[in-house]
Amino acid sequence: MLELTNVAKTYHGASGPVQAVNGVSVTLEPSQFVAVQGPSGCGKSTLLLMAGGLMHPDQGTVRVSDVDPYSLPPDKRATFRGERIGFVFQQFHLVPYLSVLDNVLAAALATGTSSDSAVSERARQLVDQFGLSHRMHHVPNSLSSGERQRTALARALLNEPSHLLADEPTGNLDRENAEIVLNAFSDFASAGGTVLLVTHDDHAASRAQTSLTMRDGKLDQTTKSSVATR
Repeated sequence: MLELTNVAKTYHGASGPVQAVNGVSVTLEPSQFVAVQGPSGCGKSTLLLMAGGLMHPDQGTVRVSDVDPYSLPPDKRATFRGERIGFVFQQFHLVPYLSVLDNVLAAALATGTSSDSAVSERARQLVDQFGLSHRMHHVPNSLSSGERQRTALARALLNEPSHLLADEPTGNLDRENAEIVLNAFSDFASAGGTVLLVTHDDHAASRAQTSLTMRDGKLDQTTKSSVATR
């Protein structure tokens, strides 16, 4: 389960404080695929970063698989994220000098399993699953946007996480590659994982079981199936 309770975050800039997230509570159960939509600057990405243990909220609590990641020291938090959470971002965040296979295997560095033969075999299976076998030894700048995102998706899945968090993952993709990514999210949720997707794309949001709307730092609307929010 992924649970955020009354979380808030304020940024302090030259023009004064901006409250990006304002007292949001949301709970995702296993096998739930939830999309969050809303205009730019409404707090979607900040909410996602807090949910993933990457940005400490100013108030409220985050629990991932019944653990508060922010209660852990930084090294243990990083290991916990590596074991439990897979991230997929619009800009891919691949290591430019590593091959496709090594970019996928980079996820195992956080868990200390990069030299494990079973992990290496799983990486190769994921590369094959996402149609990248012929590109396995290519570096990111020789790949298309779709191939880069499929590499990032394989990396996110390598450690068999319980949660997938995605920030505009289809924003740079054509429809065919977007469908590959969205199908993977649906399959992940069907297998018992939780998916939290931040997106401007109505089609991507339509693939989720639940769609939430965020405005001015708050979740103010629920459509499709229900998800616990306050």
